[in-house]
Amino acid sequence: MTKLAIYGDSWADCSHGHWQTPKLEQLGWPNLLRDRGWLVDNFARTGSSLHYSYQRFVTTHPAYDRIIFLVTSPGRWTRSIEVGDRLYCINSYDSGDWLLKSDLYRKQLTPELRDLIKRVLDFYLYVQDMEFEKTAHDLMVAEILRIRPDAIVIPISKGCAPGTGMIEYQNLFVRSVWPDRPDLAKVQAHRTWEEIGCICHMSPEINKVVCESMRAALALGKWDPIIPDRVEHEHPADYYVRLF
Repeated sequence: MTKLAIYGDSWADCSHGHWQTPKLEQLGWPNLLRDRGWLVDNFARTGSSLHYSYQRFVTTHPAYDRIIFLVTSPGRWTRSIEVGDRLYCINSYDSGDWLLKSDLYRKQLTPELRDLIKRVLDFYLYVQDMEFEKTAHDLMVAEILRIRPDAIVIPISKGCAPGTGMIEYQNLFVRSVWPDRPDLAKVQAHRTWEEIGCICHMSPEINKVVCESMRAALALGKWDPIIPDRVEHEHPADYYVRLF
């Protein structure tokens, strides 16, 4: 059987948000590929940076026949912090600000952790150089393709890497369950809702479409998906997400 490695962030991390409902993990597209005969090792981690995935790719890729690499946005902080029994990636100012204000982690945030988070937020506000970040980002993407020209490299959204972004599948979800809400079909639309029945930011039905797109890309050796206009869903929109 062919060994496949997957690298990326929450768009490939089937465990994201499913600590209480782990059965949903099996409906994520990486696990669907496993069900279809691929020997899959999934290195994706929610909130992680390109640098995080790049480091794991460099050390592990020789063991795999094929590679799928999802490229997240430039400028994410490369480290994570321990919050309770979980590792949390502060990948933007907004995510750190949310962590400080969230009731979910209020008891786990010690004064030392709060101080560290505030320092990371100051980095985003006053220190980070996005021109440098984008240059480093593009060099890592180029190096991935130099090392593994056969890798299927997929951007999350525009500006991450060339090609059709994963965000287009989320927009497909919006078109399918909210045909009267085109305003929701925008970059990172999942920030406007709470995910309930989603995996990798998409419904199970859309994950099936993504799985077939990945299978086609692996067969052709390139990422050039054909995304349908609409996909029939078993449930209404509020089964999958709850609008804020």
